[in-house]
Amino acid sequence: MPPSRTFALLAAALEELGYHEDGDDDGVYLFTTYRNAHSVVLHASDALSMEQQVASLLEQGVDMNALWRVLVKRAEEAADD
Repeated sequence: MPPSRTFALLAAALEELGYHEDGDDDGVYLFTTYRNAHSVVLHASDALSMEQQVASLLEQGVDMNALWRVLVKRAEEAADD
């Protein structure tokens, strides 16, 4: 089963913030920063809404201002295409 669109968008945003995918376990992906200073999990399931995924990232300590900037930038780039 391919990851959800929400997962794809948030995974790309995390990568722009310096996280990299460090493995998965049945649809739950681990993303870590350089030297594993910080890690978060992201679910690939369509059962979770964008709001639920973002709330989970917030609870895990992701900088929401930085995440928002990346998401806005990606939306603007998509609108330009």
